[in-house]
Amino acid sequence: MVYVVLSIAVLASLFFYLLKQSKEPTGIVGVYMMRLWNRVYLPMVDWSLTYIPRTGSKRILDVGVGNGRSTQRLAAAFSDSEIYGIDISQKAIEQAKQLYKGSMITFEVKDVIKTSYPSAYFELICVYQNHFHWSDLEKGLGELNRILANEGIIVIACEISKIKYYLPDFIAVERFQAYLNTLGLKLVDIEQNTGWILYKIEHVNNDV
Repeated sequence: MVYVVLSIAVLASLFFYLLKQSKEPTGIVGVYMMRLWNRVYLPMVDWSLTYIPRTGSKRILDVGVGNGRSTQRLAAAFSDSEIYGIDISQKAIEQAKQLYKGSMITFEVKDVIKTSYPSAYFELICVYQNHFHWSDLEKGLGELNRILANEGIIVIACEISKIKYYLPDFIAVERFQAYLNTLGLKLVDIEQNTGWILYKIEHVNNDV
């Protein structure tokens, strides 16, 4: 009985440790976690790019970049745009800067709920596989609304299973749309396959 209790305690501790690493990677474990994530979500990034217009984006922001692989994909797809990548993790940004040294990408340590960028600064903001980990979803989306250009687009893409686990209230599209409306945003399009979902979001005062 004691062995069972100890085993459960160890597994619970490991689960919460890995969960913390997924939110804010640190140390050598964080480095390997980021490499593992690449295998999962880079195909999703490539899939999402097929739904994003290639014109009209002078500045692009990638939120929650990990080691910068998704940001590099954006830089390759939008070669004439200024590309920025942010992450709350110092280790993640160190890795991104090291991997893409010499590139024109600007990587910075920033929290999505307070980026300090000028208002209406980005025409395209991409969020891959991380909005469900933000410390405050409302403040994070509010900040993206502030820094999004008037005709800009926010793209959020992630595994459907993550929505079901972390944000079950928003499985119903109507509820997510209603929530976005309270923040001055609107859901203008959804794409999904068997495992992934993509939301396109704009300012509420833009024409659909």
